[in-house]
Amino acid sequence: MDDINITLTKEQVEKFIEICEKQFGKKISYEQACADGTNFVKLISLIYKPITKADYEKYSKSVDEKNKPLN
Repeated sequence: MDDINITLTKEQVEKFIEICEKQFGKKISYEQACADGTNFVKLISLIYKPITKADYEKYSKSVDEKNKPLN
């Protein structure tokens, strides 16, 4: 993951601190939030792939056909 260059803003790091405190009941340092937040964004950028319009239409058609009434 080191080859992906991500820089979080101060506001993003502070929001990450807020989310961590809310979700886990633990306040983390700014430095830890910066590192963890950056790693989280890198991970998402590696695994998330937006769906293409063609794939969306193919999926939508498939779902529509499966949900048709049987009569």
